[in-house]
Amino acid sequence: MPDRWLPTDTRQQEIHRLLQQLVGGEPAAFFLDACRLMDGDYRLEATTHVVGHLLRELDLVLRAVLRPIVPVDRWPPRDTPDANRKQIDAICDALGVGADDPFRELWREYAQPLHEWAHRYSRAAPRPLDDEFREVWAQGQIVVQRLVRRIEANFTQALPLVDELAGGPPDVGRFRQEFLHSTVALDRFYDRAGIAWLGPLRDEGVFTNAPELVYDEDGSVSYARWPQGRFLARIAPEAPAAVIDIGLVLETDNPEAHESLLDAALAVDAAEAARLVPRVEQWLETPAQWQLPFKTQELVAHLVDGGELEAGMQLLRALINPDLLLEQLHVHDHWRRLLERQAVLRRTTATIDPMLDGPRRRRCGVVSTQHGADRLELIGVRDLTEDQAQVQEGDPERQCVRDQVLVKR
Repeated sequence: MPDRWLPTDTRQQEIHRLLQQLVGGEPAAFFLDACRLMDGDYRLEATTHVVGHLLRELDLVLRAVLRPIVPVDRWPPRDTPDANRKQIDAICDALGVGADDPFRELWREYAQPLHEWAHRYSRAAPRPLDDEFREVWAQGQIVVQRLVRRIEANFTQALPLVDELAGGPPDVGRFRQEFLHSTVALDRFYDRAGIAWLGPLRDEGVFTNAPELVYDEDGSVSYARWPQGRFLARIAPEAPAAVIDIGLVLETDNPEAHESLLDAALAVDAAEAARLVPRVEQWLETPAQWQLPFKTQELVAHLVDGGELEAGMQLLRALINPDLLLEQLHVHDHWRRLLERQAVLRRTTATIDPMLDGPRRRRCGVVSTQHGADRLELIGVRDLTEDQAQVQEGDPERQCVRDQVLVKR
């Protein structure tokens, strides 16, 4: 089970959650690493320099994502005298922070020296982790918490920008620099973006990674959203080859990514969808799944109905892989998942069986189960004789046209 350090301090938990949900994974990671170095189980010789750099980057990210809410004529260029103070004041005005609110001065005092904390201190030794730096760390948490709470409260102000970007010609620069990458904002963007965005977003690497599963100490498993998947599933009928190509190279255990790409495969013709079968087989081996087995069942029927019989039966055999089911039972003890998988088998049989005429019943998979404290036995595929399958000599369809799965209860 992968190690993942998470803060126990309630303020840090809130900040990390809001950064992840409202700003993006990168700034959330900046903050999480800083928390671990300052308050967690890890120390570096140059902790103050690394944390200073992380805080500086986080401050710059927050300014960048908040900049679009500031009127253009109110945003001072970087080379403007006292630009740091003016940018903070402009953002505070846009966020509705009062002119006499102490937060303005706190943010200015905290942000001004961050570049000094990040840079070299002395050739003799790195800057010490002393009370002065711990005060900077405490100020930083106050500032970031206040900002992400304001972002949460003022999120509706960013919606016009989301709609403008999604509905206009693709502008990856604005998407990258101005776009508030919260889950809600990304959902809205990908629900509205047209097919013209596919190429630029793909070239930007937006579809190359998805957040990995998170394993908690209590044994539970969770995952972060991947809103890009909704976009791919929606535009798949317009760009089937390009979307399937994305699925073929995506390396992730993220359930939403898997399910979205299966939705995309279900939206294109069977010949194109069949290309994704080897990847789906790999995804079925991931230890934590949500709707993947059920969507795989639908894809099997889609492939068989579309004439991609070999691909459909290849995927069906992966779906009922006894070794995989037994491994999931031993590792996770998820009896519910196994029962759900059996229900999938029954529905798959009901879906495929009516499609099979006499000459096509060539093979029969017999599945039997025996439950004990930790046992699940599956007996796999056996061939029927030609007489049993009523396959006539010379029938061109005798070579593995379709398979049938029967669940033996």
